[in-house]
Amino acid sequence: MPNKFIGSRLAAIYEYNSAATGGKRVVTFGVTGFSISGGDRTMIDATTGADDRRQVLAGLAEPLTATVNFIYEADNTGQNITALDESLETCSSGTLVLRTATDFGDCALTTIIGSSADPPEGVHVYLNSYSVEAELDGIVTGTAEFTKLSAAVPSPS
Repeated sequence: MPNKFIGSRLAAIYEYNSAATGGKRVVTFGVTGFSISGGDRTMIDATTGADDRRQVLAGLAEPLTATVNFIYEADNTGQNITALDESLETCSSGTLVLRTATDFGDCALTTIIGSSADPPEGVHVYLNSYSVEAELDGIVTGTAEFTKLSAAVPSPS
């Protein structure tokens, strides 16, 4: 039976080196949705005067981007807006893991982004942006967007 990923069953874990705390800082999101995109290639025009049709070459692929939608819980100290601010302000790179939050009987622990090792090794990313919105019913939701780094960087430790 295929795994079903339902909001509270997914967690995104973002780790980065914090200048403020002098060590690793971890931000955990209860995921309600996500999207992953990347690899689009721009076309480079290589047409010359002798050509009777336009000639194109494939350009470099776009980097992987991941957008994570989450429910914000103010009492969750691991999900701190101050940490996201610091990461943006200091341009800190970090690692991102997107996986099922726990093992649910028939559904084994599954990693979507990052390695499947235990603990998983994340994909090296930059936090591009985040937003947090409040609805009239009192639910506070957010979105965070990450871009994968093309070169390996040291893991937060």
